[in-house]
Amino acid sequence: MYKILLLSISILIFSGCLSTEINIATYKQSINIKENIPQVCKSNFKQTKPTVAVVNFTNNSTFGTAKISTNNSDASIGLFGFSLGASSNKTNTIKTVEPKLAKAFIPLIEKMILDTGGTELFTRTDLDKVDTELKLQDSGLLDPSSIVEFGLNSGVEYIITGSIDYVEHNFKNYSKTTGTLANATYNTDNTNLKLAATGLHFISSLFDGTTVKTAITVKIIDVSTGKIIFSQQIKKDTKINSKNKPSYDQLVGAVKNCISEALPILQDKFQDKFSLKGYITKLKKDGNDIIAQINLGKKDNIKKGQIFIIQSMNEDIDPLTNTTSCELLDTNTKLTVTKYISKDKSWLKVENPNNSQIKLLQLVKKIK
Repeated sequence: MYKILLLSISILIFSGCLSTEINIATYKQSINIKENIPQVCKSNFKQTKPTVAVVNFTNNSTFGTAKISTNNSDASIGLFGFSLGASSNKTNTIKTVEPKLAKAFIPLIEKMILDTGGTELFTRTDLDKVDTELKLQDSGLLDPSSIVEFGLNSGVEYIITGSIDYVEHNFKNYSKTTGTLANATYNTDNTNLKLAATGLHFISSLFDGTTVKTAITVKIIDVSTGKIIFSQQIKKDTKINSKNKPSYDQLVGAVKNCISEALPILQDKFQDKFSLKGYITKLKKDGNDIIAQINLGKKDNIKKGQIFIIQSMNEDIDPLTNTTSCELLDTNTKLTVTKYISKDKSWLKVENPNNSQIKLLQLVKKIK
């Protein structure tokens, strides 16, 4: 009985995984009901993607350029008591190291923006050209006049930038103290005391290391107005496990890892702001099951398993000014991309369809 129950559960799970494996030939009945599109909402059907650029962040933390001293020595070669070559000579070299935190995680943010599917990303080559013209280095683009100038020179509509707010690192070596205690009890005849001191030393060594704390603020700026339309600070901690103080390179690596691990928290925010949008061009039925064709395909980086939702369109009238606007509301109707994807079209399976709500020309928005 237990085995049968496990088999049933496995079949259900496996069937769920194959929910998008449809046979399009079985969907023979067409649905031809069209959405009533308010005049003010028709502009939403234009296939235009905003251009976005990710620029260097401002490093407001005290963690930055460092000077590192390295020792170089030239030793003489000894043979049968005689010295051959130059005598031993030691020199100290001091080099300046730049962690380049301001641009270290730009590729990750760019990938997150590309994954939304709804933007045209300004290339790094083009960005470097404008950056040179405006002489913008690691200062970011938080000055409104620079933002507007950047937009005019590049045609970028949105800029993603921000700041590294703080970097803190705190080294603790608990095992140094407990090690002294363990050594002091090494020759004692009290076995229990010796075991307790050894155990304490072992446990404390697990907490040795450096805690690194980092916070950054990410902002999205509308270059046409210079206004910040989104801003959020994210924080992350990490641990370097060692009884020795970390090197500068280890600290830089830990800071970069902190930021890289924290940034994906913003994926949903980016997705909501820069979602790929389209509309339903065909609808077909097979019993209660419905599939929808949308005007997006491989050229829009549509892939099997991606999820869309249907948006409702309403004309909204301001009672004070009597002006109209288009109100777009996300519905609960989800659609999953199937394997049927062409260059500019794709078929999606409607999850839990309600026939009265699924219509041609309804807007769809990618959410995952």
